[in-house]
Amino acid sequence: MEDTFTQLDQLVSLISSSVDYIKREFRASGQAIPSLKSIDEHPLDTGATSQKLLEALRIVHGASAQLTTMIAPPQYTLSNLSFAHYYSACLNVVNTAKVADHLRDYPEGLHVSRLAALTKLDGNQLARILRMLAIKHCFTEVTPDVFANNRLSIHLLSDSPVGALSGLLTDENYHAGASLTDTLLHPDPNFGNGSAFSRGLNFDGGGLWEFYQQVDPARGKRFDQAMVGHGAVIKFDAIVTGLSSKRCSSVPVLMFNLAGFPWRSQPDGTTVCDVGGGVGHVSMHIAKSCPQLRVILQDLPSVIEQAKLFWKEAAPKIMNEGRVQLLPINFLKESPITGCDYYFLKSVIHDWADKDSKVILTNIKNAMKPTSRLILHEFLIQHIAPVEGEAGRFFTRAPEPLLANYGDGRAFEYYSDICMMASCNAKERTLEEFVVLGRDCGLELVKVWECGQMNSIEFKLAGAS
Repeated sequence: MEDTFTQLDQLVSLISSSVDYIKREFRASGQAIPSLKSIDEHPLDTGATSQKLLEALRIVHGASAQLTTMIAPPQYTLSNLSFAHYYSACLNVVNTAKVADHLRDYPEGLHVSRLAALTKLDGNQLARILRMLAIKHCFTEVTPDVFANNRLSIHLLSDSPVGALSGLLTDENYHAGASLTDTLLHPDPNFGNGSAFSRGLNFDGGGLWEFYQQVDPARGKRFDQAMVGHGAVIKFDAIVTGLSSKRCSSVPVLMFNLAGFPWRSQPDGTTVCDVGGGVGHVSMHIAKSCPQLRVILQDLPSVIEQAKLFWKEAAPKIMNEGRVQLLPINFLKESPITGCDYYFLKSVIHDWADKDSKVILTNIKNAMKPTSRLILHEFLIQHIAPVEGEAGRFFTRAPEPLLANYGDGRAFEYYSDICMMASCNAKERTLEEFVVLGRDCGLELVKVWECGQMNSIEFKLAGAS
């Protein structure tokens, strides 16, 4: 009996000490903890998060969830977990109806009857949906039936990249998730093109990418914005400056925190090939922050045409100095430019199943010289159980009695893993899976660099020094 009482005391102590550290960090920065009712961007929302502060945030999140799970009746906790999809359903309603946009000019709030007239929704139903979200502190009920934006809901504005991410996750990803069981249990592995996404969207012409190209370019455009929002959410060493950011063709400039991997210490003339890097948000920041590097951006021809406009507007000096090359590639069919010092892929491999991932990595391996390095910037899925030995040394183990991987404190990468399963029939991977994937392509693990919530996984040619 005393063991569980001790665990409760340990969890409370972890929460208390971590909150004390967070308060000290905020005070040291001269900033207050923002109010949940605030709609103003807080300076620390978009800044790079130190590993120590990130650790404290993970502990608070994980310990709070574990504490409430320990003391609540299991049937209550399980029921809440089973009901959770209704939050996505409610978010999809308010996203589609642009409720946050309608509240933008009314910080004091609007009565639901006026919101109903603006959104063409039934007032009673809208009020119930907003109350459901308000218990999670998304929107504020100022007085009965009067709702206002707050710290969370302000990010649901239609011009917010985080709002685009919410739209993606609660729309097409929601449909994909609803079809996951039927897809996984179907005796035909090619059922619905093998993808819950195709099944959920009633699309038989391919997968997610084909759907955006052939059926719904508007959703495809939202997907592009959502990926910028994804960077803002996880700060995967990326910061999106949000509504106040500089914009280029309505795309906010993405800034990459270089603290994890030592880009700045690379010698003059080092070449970095950003493979599948879109229009080059990340490689642009690398080029701006590390003027000694020469960047080569490669993606599909149509993407490279967009990239030319983006770089011309956002980084004309780098273009004029010849420190960037923009080259087309289909990485499933051809190798990138040969002989670069680094080949860099950010959140690319998680979009592809092992078969296609091996094609991509083999094509890159064929372009590498003996001293080249491949950097995969991805989530690393950790086992819930403690990992001992060689694999365990790459990860920070959570303090007991937390789950070894921080539990709910690191939930985002596990959400992303199931999202990849449902959307692309792909996956986030464990370190062991990356090692095997690399080995099958003639690549050998060198090091794992911790970069915020994500990791840079460094490979070399097998047998190279």
